[in-house]
Amino acid sequence: MYIAAGEILEASKLALVQARRWAHTANWPNSRKSAMFCSELCDALDPMIRRSLPDDKATTSCRRISIDHEGKGVAGEWLLDGVWTTDHEMGSTCIPIRIECALECESSTSQTEFFKDFAKVLAVQAPVRLFYAGLNQATPSKAEEYISRRTKQVTELLAKGSQSGVEGEWYLAFWPSPLKKENESLWSKLDRGLYSHLDQVSLFRFSRGEFAAVKEEEE
Repeated sequence: MYIAAGEILEASKLALVQARRWAHTANWPNSRKSAMFCSELCDALDPMIRRSLPDDKATTSCRRISIDHEGKGVAGEWLLDGVWTTDHEMGSTCIPIRIECALECESSTSQTEFFKDFAKVLAVQAPVRLFYAGLNQATPSKAEEYISRRTKQVTELLAKGSQSGVEGEWYLAFWPSPLKKENESLWSKLDRGLYSHLDQVSLFRFSRGEFAAVKEEEE
């Protein structure tokens, strides 16, 4: 299974734009904004993940967080925020027999919440695994320090885990958390041009024992 890293980055940026557009016109709680980003991310990634699967993967499902544009949740999440599976048909039921891609999003910047959700991605077996971590640091230097600390911690964790833990493609992304920043959603501040250093998605790919930043044109 192969997905171009640059395409993942572009899909991530599109998801953030779309989620913020819908959130800007609605009075949603911040947790719903976070879920909307994940929902839009699954929408953006879905076609490229399906294209990357071999032709024999005839029955593929995407079980994921889904939020409609009225902010209402749609049933479908299973195990993680987003899971693409190969299924086996048993009568009228499709049973997932293999995870092809695993996705988890976390909006909190606390270490406890980060690793609680990261452990879910670490525990499953999949050719491609993606983890999206929220950012809310007040300055560019603090945001860079946070990203550096988390990538180092995850690298150490992968090194300490089983050999199967580092197989396949691993991606670690950072995005602006919609949670409160000084009593207001960070997204509202971004809409007014504040904290512009956070107004982006940064994607890192694990290769040769370390996470390296992905560029838009990267294959």
